Amino acid sequence: MPKAFRASSPATRKPDNSPLVTIALFCGIGLLVSLVAMMAGVQGAWN
Repeated sequence: MPKAFRASSPATRKPDNSPLVTIALFCGIGLLVSLVAMMAGVQGAWN
């Protein structure tokens, strides 16, 4: 009786999502800084 072939990846392999996390953190920090600057009344490009 043939055994079923398991085509799963090893459990130790992690998904490569670190660039997405880096981009998300960078965008989030940028938006937070922009919001704080607008609330504080800093004059910028949004006049």
